[in-house]
Amino acid sequence: MIDVQMIIGIVTSICTIAAVVAAILTFNVAKESFHADHKRRKLQATLEYYGKLSNTVTVQLKHALSKVLNVSYAEASCGKIPLAKDIWKGEPDLQEKLLVYCRNMEHFAVGIKEGIFDFDTFYYVAGKTTIDLFTQISPVIDDIITANRGYSSDFCCAYKSLCKDLSDKYNSETLKSKNDDNPITN
Repeated sequence: MIDVQMIIGIVTSICTIAAVVAAILTFNVAKESFHADHKRRKLQATLEYYGKLSNTVTVQLKHALSKVLNVSYAEASCGKIPLAKDIWKGEPDLQEKLLVYCRNMEHFAVGIKEGIFDFDTFYYVAGKTTIDLFTQISPVIDDIITANRGYSSDFCCAYKSLCKDLSDKYNSETLKSKNDDNPITN
């Protein structure tokens, strides 16, 4: 004769195993959903923060540059006009805009380094323009540090490191693109 207690025990064990499997599957789905949401928020934060930065302090710096260089905003925006390293001397508006821009970019660079913002998203949104502007203003930044106007040698170090990383990625992609277009190597 069939033992009812044994059948109840087997059914209970099967239900317990099914509940554990369902809990594990639910946990994995929740974990994947959490990671996807985190990534989306990180991308959104990158776009929003840089958008605000770009529409405020970057624009103000480029206007100050166009005024000092006596060129159009578009010419000042391309980052191709070299700056004399001491151009900021006697130009308090340019100095203020430059320092505000550098401080904001430093905060943004630290956010990228710490994983708060996304490097690749920033690279595709503004990598080349950031490299060009940094290349243009870096002699001025170095001169301000050299003049020791209350800034230590690590002033803008995260921003400089970000620009180096952007430049490295740009150069490697440019080289790869040139190699992809070369019929001899294909």
